[in-house]
Amino acid sequence: MVKYSPIQAFSLKAKHLFSTALLVSGIAIASSSVADDIRLADYSAVYETTLSGFTIEGHRSLQRGEDGIYKLSMQASAMLMSLSEESHFSINGNTLLPLRYQYLFKKPLGSNRQQTIRFNWASMTIDGTYKKPWT
Repeated sequence: MVKYSPIQAFSLKAKHLFSTALLVSGIAIASSSVADDIRLADYSAVYETTLSGFTIEGHRSLQRGEDGIYKLSMQASAMLMSLSEESHFSINGNTLLPLRYQYLFKKPLGSNRQQTIRFNWASMTIDGTYKKPWT
């Protein structure tokens, strides 16, 4: 396994840096039949840690739907708190196109935090909600 220092990584071409970043984050890349297209392999992972005597378990997965849209999701929980994130995106050539992002943090006391972002590539706009709607 080849290891790069941060200085060496910045000297790599953008495509190789992107591939390295995806591999480091646990996403495997598989070549497709079209030159320079990127196809990500489905995966799932379970992470567990202990913090102040409490066990925290997290689940992360990447799935490609039949429509070609990817869903990257993460859920974690501890005691009465939970955190979930979900990103939907597509790949056009070697460009990732974000489509939607959702974040939800639930806790027993105080208000929950919820955020949604939607990318509309046809109208070149982004809208979402966090406490109130915005564009």
